[in-house]
Amino acid sequence: MVKIPKFKISDVIEGGIEVVHPAFVVNGEEKDFIYISKYQNVVKNERAYSLKGEDPAVLYSPCQMEQFCRNKGKNWHLMTNAEWAAAALYSLKNGTLPRGNNDNGRDWSHPEESGILSSLKAVVPAGEEGPPMRTATGSGPETWSHDGTADGIFDMNGNVFELVSGIRLYDGFFEVIENNDAAAAGLCLESERWSRIGENGNLVNPRSESPALRMRHNGLYAEDLPQMQLDFGTAKEQNLEKNIEDVYLPFREVAAPCNWEKGNIAEQLAILPPANSAVPIGCELAWGMLQGVRYPIRGGYWVNGKHAGIFMYGFYMQEEDRYFDVGFRSCYFD
Repeated sequence: MVKIPKFKISDVIEGGIEVVHPAFVVNGEEKDFIYISKYQNVVKNERAYSLKGEDPAVLYSPCQMEQFCRNKGKNWHLMTNAEWAAAALYSLKNGTLPRGNNDNGRDWSHPEESGILSSLKAVVPAGEEGPPMRTATGSGPETWSHDGTADGIFDMNGNVFELVSGIRLYDGFFEVIENNDAAAAGLCLESERWSRIGENGNLVNPRSESPALRMRHNGLYAEDLPQMQLDFGTAKEQNLEKNIEDVYLPFREVAAPCNWEKGNIAEQLAILPPANSAVPIGCELAWGMLQGVRYPIRGGYWVNGKHAGIFMYGFYMQEEDRYFDVGFRSCYFD
């Protein structure tokens, strides 16, 4: 595990407020530290483990991944989006955006960097060309960690996507569990604790008619992909674009739909790029499925190339989905 000391939003987002980042607040209590798995997890005896040199676990449903983490004991949980965002914002602020296995065992921008291939003989799903090219956990160079050192969190760029909890799309609307409460509450598939992000960055009841942040199609196409925009709508406006299933945009181009303050909740959760960031953001992709409940996978996988990265996200998985390119990692708080 990697021990992450508490920090403020202003420590990682220039001009942000002097308030503790939400990753360090669980059920109203500030935590001095959170602990994040150093490596993408494997499963042994129904428990999740962070071990170096292993083929990361895939082909599990979100509920299974959550349970493997909970089986480790009190306060163990599936990594939350707030925790992922904390690591990503730290990397951005400190100029250590990690590279990784996003090009069949290598990094697309530095092909001299590679990891140890761990799954050349894996079963290939129908329709896929060639064998999966995952690498053994933590087998890449230090530039593949979130802080650029051997002590950092590895493989947050590529290798396999990672499911995170605490945020979802519901018919295109962003829904979140406040602060890092998902660390205690879990995926909360039917929980009453889900809220939507209101026009002022406040949280609103998803059943109210208050305008809330949503992802939708903006009528433009690039590279044959429907383009994303963020704006505000109400619950009555769900499912208005049934002919558009998913939308895309480079992460660096995702813009706030209004004049929110720096360090707003969407920036805190790494859904929007921090305004006036001192470190350029790469070509990571942001995308989402607009129909139904969709949970996010982050980081990219071994063939995403320039579209992979620590800020990449895709609201894609449903409750019982299992994919050969999606894994997870466990976290802990005390």
